[in-house]
Amino acid sequence: MKKWYFVLSAIILFNPIVSIFDIFPDFIAYLLLLKAFHNMAYIDDKADDTCRYLKIMALITLIKPFTFFIVPSGDSTMYLLYSFVFAVLEIIFGFALYTKMFETLSAYALNAQNTKAAENTKIKNFTIAAHILKLVFAFLPDLTALSITNGVDTQTGIPLTNFKTALFFVAVVISLIIQTVWLVRISIYNKRVFTPELNTLLKDQFIRQTENRPSLFLSKDSMFVIVSMCLASAFVIDFNLNMINVIFDSFFSVSVFLLFLYLFIKKHFKDTTMLLALGAISVAHLIVDIYLTRHAKAFFDKYTLSMLEKYLYDSREMYLQISILSVISAILFFAVVFLVMYLLRKQGEKDLTEYSSLLVQSNADGLLAEYKAATKKYTISALVSAGIASACYVIYITTRSLATIVTVVNSLAEIAFIFVFVRAILYYYDNVYKRLYVHS
Repeated sequence: MKKWYFVLSAIILFNPIVSIFDIFPDFIAYLLLLKAFHNMAYIDDKADDTCRYLKIMALITLIKPFTFFIVPSGDSTMYLLYSFVFAVLEIIFGFALYTKMFETLSAYALNAQNTKAAENTKIKNFTIAAHILKLVFAFLPDLTALSITNGVDTQTGIPLTNFKTALFFVAVVISLIIQTVWLVRISIYNKRVFTPELNTLLKDQFIRQTENRPSLFLSKDSMFVIVSMCLASAFVIDFNLNMINVIFDSFFSVSVFLLFLYLFIKKHFKDTTMLLALGAISVAHLIVDIYLTRHAKAFFDKYTLSMLEKYLYDSREMYLQISILSVISAILFFAVVFLVMYLLRKQGEKDLTEYSSLLVQSNADGLLAEYKAATKKYTISALVSAGIASACYVIYITTRSLATIVTVVNSLAEIAFIFVFVRAILYYYDNVYKRLYVHS
């Protein structure tokens, strides 16, 4: 557990946030802390919990800057809404993160017989307070928009936006003072807790508990992938507005590719050819979805559904492009589902076979046979539901008269796919990685 990860992350976290804008992106600091706790998370539940909250905070602070692109220009109430929502999320998960992180560091300091560093209640409370105040001051200047109607205060008639700049400077100055005090105190704490004795102790503990236990790393990394895949399946649900899918199915495709890439980097998944195939299909799916949305938006900005039959002849070429792109998108989605289910099934068989010595020998062959039969059933169910959803999407685009009925069937098929996909993923978890983790 290297000290410089904590020093650099503290420097990055030391900055005021203005509305939804962060001068030094906080997600970089959370990724550095995640790297610091990563190895210990394999053997320590407290470190594992800390890493879980670090991942959540990194995700929240990574998404936050992109909301700038969806906020209408000059709409101060929308900036207030987004900054408030993200501030609430960061306060909730940040409180849990810092509580768990300082508990973990306290336990490590006690193991190293560093009782002075183990007593970290004051710095923990100050860190949480500084974190909350920084987020509160972030959206404080935008509060001037609450009592404004057409730019004028409804009570006094004075435009409150005149005070926004002054309030902004006051918030920044106070935030900087608090952050400076926090940076000094956390630097002193880092110097106190991260001693050579602690590093030696944690290194010896990690080697001792992970020696000859390769399935432990496989199980931990695979559990992260399993949870992430379950969350990624939510991208499959369509929100069609004028035949435009607001949430791309390709987000699911790209997500599962990145997760298999993660396993590849961790050296748990080694099939380079299949990884490249999944990556190529996922990228192609994303590109097709982008072009499809662009063409569909241009088309339906010009022709409404009620006008479509009347002017279809004039727009036949553009509508043909939309239809072709929708067919390609549906085929690519089905191909991704097929590859993912195939790879999950084969990877599970490989892991069960490779680490079967950890399991009860008399049940190893029976367990593998049971696994093959169950995953075959899940694969067929997932492909059927994905096929129906893909076919319905094509029919929805190409057949206007059946749009309402097909939309309902499409949504039901997508829900069925998510249900089957999550059930399959949880089966892999219970019958492969959980077993290997318990016996590792």
